[in-house]
Amino acid sequence: MSSDERQDAYGVVGRRLTYSVLDTLWSQSGVQPLPSSGTTNGNGWLYDHGTLTAIKAADVPWLSVGHDYLVMFSSVRIPPQLLAGNAPAGWSIVAPETVVAADDGVFGRGEPLSGGSPVRAQLTGLTRAQIVALVGSANPDRTAPAYAGIDPSRAKG
Repeated sequence: MSSDERQDAYGVVGRRLTYSVLDTLWSQSGVQPLPSSGTTNGNGWLYDHGTLTAIKAADVPWLSVGHDYLVMFSSVRIPPQLLAGNAPAGWSIVAPETVVAADDGVFGRGEPLSGGSPVRAQLTGLTRAQIVALVGSANPDRTAPAYAGIDPSRAKG
């Protein structure tokens, strides 16, 4: 939060998450492995005259200490300066709404959510082997890598 926001008594407080990769369920051959740990930004809080209110979206888990999650990462070619503070260079979370709670190794058990995404609904209740088979059967867009390194600030709109 900036000093101006503190002086005005309102603003947004950011939140950094540190994670550990416990297991990789599937990886495309030839892709550099996901790091065993990293940091990313998570939803933070609204600060209003001394009161913090969590910024929560119905479909996105808060990602709390003590819970396990199934998180899908995608290998990307994005200039490191554009990823600063968000994800390890070369990796990005596919979409926050695809994160599935996985406490005690059970997909769908853990942090309760007030909404549901189609991806999460499809994965909840599946076994580890079923998720591995489902993700392994996906067909990546073979044209995407050619455009992944384009700096969006230089794109013509």
